[in-house]
Formats: sequence, C-alpha cells, structure tokens
Amino acid sequence: MGFDHDGRLPAAHAEARAIYELLLASAPQTGLTPNLLLAGDATEARLRELAPAAGLLHLATHGVFRQDNPLFSALRLADGWLTLADVERMDLRGAWSR
Repeated sequence: MGFDHDGRLPAAHAEARAIYELLLASAPQTGLTPNLLLAGDATEARLRELAPAAGLLHLATHGVFRQDNPLFSALRLADGWLTLADVERMDLRGAWSR
C-alpha cells in the first residue's frame, strides 16, 4: 500500500511500487502474489479484505506515535487513520511469523 497523505509524503507511491516490483520478481521463489494499492485504493477496508491471506504487508504512508497512549499510534490511509488498536483487531492469520 502507498498513500502520500495528500502530497505530504511524496515518495510513498514510489516506495510502494518498488516493494511491489521486488515481490513480483521473487514470487516464483516465495509463493507470494503481490497486490499494489495506491492513493484512494489504500483504504482500511481493502487492507482488511486482503490481510488474512497476505504473507507480507508493506504500508508506505505517514505514521504518528502517541507516547501518551500507544494504542492510538496510527498510520494514515486514504479513508482515515489506522490505529494500533485497529490492527490488533485485524485478521492477520496469513502473516509470516519470522
């Protein structure tokens, strides 16, 4: 996923594309089928839809750390902020545990 936060993070889309290309090139070895979601497609709904089967997630976006309450630390997506509390409720059963 790549979301440039309305132009505030100009390299986010390029970073997401670069990771996508690396994953695509290594797909025969890893068995991963990469998806690229940029700009308005980089939403929490799409992340929730794809995450259960994803072996690896890479989000190139703006993030904030909340020292006063780390569960409200968040990543910016096209449709709002994805907090750590949101991630804890996400189905990540396909994620690699290495």
